[in-house]
Amino acid sequence: SKSDPEISREDQKILPALEAIIVGEEAYRSPNLKITTLASKLGVTQHRLRALINQVLGYQNFNDFLNTYRIEAVKRAMRERETRKLPIVTIALDCGFTSLSPFNRVFREQENMTPSEYRRRIGASHPSK
Repeated sequence: SKSDPEISREDQKILPALEAIIVGEEAYRSPNLKITTLASKLGVTQHRLRALINQVLGYQNFNDFLNTYRIEAVKRAMRERETRKLPIVTIALDCGFTSLSPFNRVFREQENMTPSEYRRRIGASHPSK
């Protein structure tokens, strides 16, 4: 893993709160979530939150951070019985992407394959009963 920079006490308090909002409340599903909104929810400055996301968590930027959660959610939905047959665009929009082309680009960057290829691959390993 990346060599962990020393995490300050303040950051150690912010991280679980950030996780609670992003993961617990699934805030990433909101297509227009802004770093300013998130920072004020956490009671920290935007600058502080940006530094935490970039330097401590190692993401390039706020969008990169959100998109990582969004892509994971898309992959989960493609694997889950109730949602795996939905159109890919429906799943992508439900997970916070605003349209198909940025979703496709981000998915390819993160997974080195298209969403359709991913779906075919998991379909092959989970034949539907």
